[in-house]
Amino acid sequence: VVWLNSNSTLDYPEQFEESCREVSLMGEAYFEVKHDESCPFIVKSGDIDVRVLGTNFLVENYKHLSTVEAILVEGNVEVSGRGMRKPRLLVPGEMLSYDRGSSSADVKFVNTDHYTSWIHNKVVFDNSTLGDISTNLRQWFVRDIYCDPKVAASVRLSFTLKRGDEIDEILS
Repeated sequence: VVWLNSNSTLDYPEQFEESCREVSLMGEAYFEVKHDESCPFIVKSGDIDVRVLGTNFLVENYKHLSTVEAILVEGNVEVSGRGMRKPRLLVPGEMLSYDRGSSSADVKFVNTDHYTSWIHNKVVFDNSTLGDISTNLRQWFVRDIYCDPKVAASVRLSFTLKRGDEIDEILS
């Protein structure tokens, strides 16, 4: 099962090969994948590949962002990328953030609910910078939103918005 976020595309064949289930993602998607050792599921997402070992996970790969992220909700995934010496096996709650510029990866624990809330038609911001919030609002509402870079980096907010909330109300 796949949930695609706004402005996202998933390319896949009409029929998967017998030995591999491979898809390509641009944007953001949440996956629930059944384990099949004889036919692995692989998400190609820009500079990283996520090899699924039976799991629920999220991948974010937008062209305008400097990073590609893989977030494991449950199960197991293995992430490999250009410039990474060896694949990284994630445990539930971990997020791998791959920097396109330096070809380096950083792994940290996160609250996965904050990253997957959009599949339930809401977005959670928890101590997020105004810059990150602006980026998400641009994507959510497909509108240009400008924020002074000095303010964008220094102001932090926490709130939840739901699908159907009006952009003017949110901005005010």
